[in-house]
Amino acid sequence: MKKRFWFAPQDVSLPIRLTRNRIYIFPTVYGILFLLVLLGMLIGSINYNNNLGFLLVFLLGSMALVSIIYTWRNLLGLNILSVTASPVFAGETAVFDVVTRSDTLQRNSIGFAFKKEAHCFETVFAKNPTTVKVTAKTKRRGLHLPGKLTIFTRFPIGLFRAWSKLNIETSVVVYPKPIPGPLHLADGVGTNSGKKEIQTAGVDDFKGLRQYRPGDAIQHIAWKSLGRCQGLFTKQFANEISRSVIVDYTMVRADDKEKKISRLTDMVIQADRMKIAYGLKLPGKYLQPDKGHRHRHNCLKTLALSDAED
Repeated sequence: MKKRFWFAPQDVSLPIRLTRNRIYIFPTVYGILFLLVLLGMLIGSINYNNNLGFLLVFLLGSMALVSIIYTWRNLLGLNILSVTASPVFAGETAVFDVVTRSDTLQRNSIGFAFKKEAHCFETVFAKNPTTVKVTAKTKRRGLHLPGKLTIFTRFPIGLFRAWSKLNIETSVVVYPKPIPGPLHLADGVGTNSGKKEIQTAGVDDFKGLRQYRPGDAIQHIAWKSLGRCQGLFTKQFANEISRSVIVDYTMVRADDKEKKISRLTDMVIQADRMKIAYGLKLPGKYLQPDKGHRHRHNCLKTLALSDAED
């Protein structure tokens, strides 16, 4: 049977409440120095039989003892409700939204940090959920696991540090870092394939005039033509629908797979900015042409998790 150390982080699923068996406490560097000074004062008071020295030692010692309780209680009962993050590109810093709540007490100076990452402090107010922004650096595309989440505090006087380490099952999608370049697109395979453009009835672009027919909208009547005694006409409008295109892995010329995927990422971003229907074709994977934020995310996520080979 595999042994487990008493301070080892525990695997958890959210939401979770910090209970007694999840919180550990130990003196900080200042706390250790403070206790050494107290010990020296106690030895001196014994040696010289100084009653005022005893009084000062016991007073400061009682303050340290009470601070242990307050430091420990500052974490006890804290609720971690959820941990989420929005996708980022490789090399950027992912921001995890850690939603916490305290049922009764206000929690002061609560620190949050992932392993080997910068920490941040937040005050968690009673009964109201508080969102804490915890950062984690990313290096490569794929699914980034930030690791153990450490929640700690040194409140109220910094002599002791209470902490809890949680193995939270959370991750963030890291898109490939785009490499700028030309946009190489192949014709789509949908109903619009091979056509320059298709026009449908709409309100975007002026198409022309036609004879007025009863029932036409008043706001579309060409009043200027009527004013020139040219007759009664109705304005016609049309939308332009661009042909669907495909961002194809085989059309990219690059030295290795990662550069190809980075170029495809840039192409997807460009096609999305142009607001055209685009699809994505990878070895063994094909996404139908579409538009919108969700389709952009699906394409970039597919590229981030792709294991395509030449």
